Amino acid sequence: MGSITILVVGIALVVSGLLLLLTHTIKLKHICTDGYETIAKIIGFSGIGKHRRVMVAYETEKGMQTVNLGHYSNRMRIGDHVKIYVNKENLREIAYAGKAPILWGIAVIIIGALLLACWLVGFFGTT
Repeated sequence: MGSITILVVGIALVVSGLLLLLTHTIKLKHICTDGYETIAKIIGFSGIGKHRRVMVAYETEKGMQTVNLGHYSNRMRIGDHVKIYVNKENLREIAYAGKAPILWGIAVIIIGALLLACWLVGFFGTT
């Protein structure tokens, strides 16, 4: 039963990492194509633990906008500046321009691949 668990968790991690990379890349490509890059200022935080959200404010041609960033790092502080991409058609739709979502996706894929490799060694290593 343990080997099946390793297999399922490995596959789930690889799929989750791929989905994270894919969704972030698609959103970033869409907004980069139809939008522009700007700098936003962190103005506050909401939530606790893994549900923590970052509130940012940025200037547009229609005035100041305030939205949730959708990404949080322990290194973020109120007053810090972050690079974002803003959709020209919907000024409240943004994408975080940092590399953290991509690095998380790659890390999750690697962990999943290692679990799958362990399962394969265990599966083919036993005679």
